[in-house]
Amino acid sequence: MQRVNKQVVWSAGVLGASFILVMLMYSRAPTVELKSVSPELPYAKYVQLSPQRVRLDVETRGRVEAERLVHWVSEVNGVIHELSPNFSKGGFFAKGDVLAKIDDERYRLAAMEAEAHYLVAEQSLRLELGEAKYAQQQAQAALDVSGDSLSVDQELVLRKPQLIQAQARVKVARAKLLEAQLNLKNTVLRALVNGRVLGVDVGVGQFVRSGDQLGSFYTTDLALVRLPLRDTDLKSLDLNILSNTSERLSSGVSDRLSVPPLDSPAGINVMFYASVAGREFQWPGTIRRTEATVDRKTGLYYAIAEVANPYGLNREEGGQEGLPLTVGMFVEARIEGRYLDNIFVVPADWIDGNKVRLLDANDRLISQKVSVLKRDKGQVFVGAGLTKNDRIVVEYSSGAVNGTQVEALAYKEIISQTLSTRFGD
Repeated sequence: MQRVNKQVVWSAGVLGASFILVMLMYSRAPTVELKSVSPELPYAKYVQLSPQRVRLDVETRGRVEAERLVHWVSEVNGVIHELSPNFSKGGFFAKGDVLAKIDDERYRLAAMEAEAHYLVAEQSLRLELGEAKYAQQQAQAALDVSGDSLSVDQELVLRKPQLIQAQARVKVARAKLLEAQLNLKNTVLRALVNGRVLGVDVGVGQFVRSGDQLGSFYTTDLALVRLPLRDTDLKSLDLNILSNTSERLSSGVSDRLSVPPLDSPAGINVMFYASVAGREFQWPGTIRRTEATVDRKTGLYYAIAEVANPYGLNREEGGQEGLPLTVGMFVEARIEGRYLDNIFVVPADWIDGNKVRLLDANDRLISQKVSVLKRDKGQVFVGAGLTKNDRIVVEYSSGAVNGTQVEALAYKEIISQTLSTRFGD
């Protein structure tokens, strides 16, 4: 019994000591002060852009075409006697070059015969003039004696009908001589313009008749590129599509490809680009007209660009060394557009459709509608809806929405505003 009492006393002592130790530790613990914490604001980074003077170039593409495609046709009958080495597919020739000859012996003889008939007719006219002069002298002497006027029979006496007939014979003989000389000239096929042979349909020794096709070629002084333009492209260019038509028609202009560029008598500059064999080439050109109709299927307008000296054959006219702009090539084109002032150039990532996010005076997110003039290579050209002092939001917290107040932070990354749409860059 006494042993049990000792265990109880020992247990009670341990519990009491533990309680006293806990109370001492609690009394010495630091006091924790509770404070209310306000929620953290979402952030938004912004930039301020300045309006610029920009040029709205237009990019398009097209295929190179010849200015004129011409078919050679024989004007005489005969055997092909000679062909120039340049009269072959792909051959170049210059104005005045002899490309083919047809056997001309028969035509030389015909020209000689026509010349002889002409000389005989002229001699007959001279004789008739002498006879008429002598008859007039005799008739005048008779009139001086009698004082009567000439009658029809007396005009026959003066040999006027014979003189008219002799004069007509000279005209006929001269016409036949000119025809014979022309046929003789046409036995030689001579180039009237600079060009390149597209096809040959005859060979040496072949007999051809008048009207037979000898070959075909296209001119090389000028190349054309037909450039498609959307309706939205027209506002970037000084092309007068619809006006001045009645003025040109009333002035007698009947060119199917009408309407010159507006306020630009010399045309609109365009640069063509092509990559061939891993090398980049470019050719300058000019748009001087547009086609008279809109494509019914696509609704596209077409501008006609001209490239002078596309083969670089006329060095005195500024032909550049390098790759010729060959007919059939597919080229990219950048057309010089209009200059506009007070335009904001904004990276495309900052615009959602036609809206941008801004910060108002109270640092709240707002959505602003803008007028987009053009999108080009990751850039958006804004014509209205922004001012110089607007803070354009470029990055913000994912939870922020319109009307949310945010912590405004200036965007520190340097924004390059160097335009890549300048002509020739």
